[in-house]
Amino acid sequence: MFDRISQELKSFLAPLSISTTHSDVFEETLLKLAGVETQPACCQFADSPSQWRTSPSETRMYFRIWGITSDDAEKFLNFFKVTHGDTSATMSYSPLPKAFNPEDGEDAMVLFLVEDLRNFDSHVFDVDGATVLNQILPLVKDEINRLHKEAPEALAGYQEKSKAEFEKPELIKRYYLPKEAVPVAAEPAKPSMLRGIYNFFQSYLAVEKDQNISENEADKSDRFII
Repeated sequence: MFDRISQELKSFLAPLSISTTHSDVFEETLLKLAGVETQPACCQFADSPSQWRTSPSETRMYFRIWGITSDDAEKFLNFFKVTHGDTSATMSYSPLPKAFNPEDGEDAMVLFLVEDLRNFDSHVFDVDGATVLNQILPLVKDEINRLHKEAPEALAGYQEKSKAEFEKPELIKRYYLPKEAVPVAAEPAKPSMLRGIYNFFQSYLAVEKDQNISENEADKSDRFII
């Protein structure tokens, strides 16, 4: 289910020069359709509630949204549960640790490493994949098509972020190496850059874990559109 949704999104967005890996266009469009006006700090969409892609589900989809209010979260949940009849939809709240404790688990470690996310709580939404595929995805496509025709400037930011896929070596150098190993002081990461940072970090871990996997293969194995 996730692979099908992911492929449909990529095929739909490619002519617009928008990457689902390096922009939150899918999640942010959904938030707006749900009536959420708050700009999130970062979003993830996956087939597993774990940021380490463990135990992927064949039928469930998971949205993790950082930096929205509890009222925003209720609106987003009701978008699935009430508006589109997904009575199985649930939501959980995840306050971020102020300092990393190994006992907190893998997700906490990822959040701690991406420093800017330490200041944001997150909400995780567990929803029905068939509802996303058959009801939500067509709405997203219609809205993005409308913006492309009527307000193309609304998509310009996503197109700009999508260029990050051609800048992997520089971003890995700036955000994953110790500060003393970087010859030029790097600017602090901003929420708008977090998607690229997460993707590069996950690809970097995959390559470190198995030296026989090429960088391209690592990207293909990434089960997140984040």
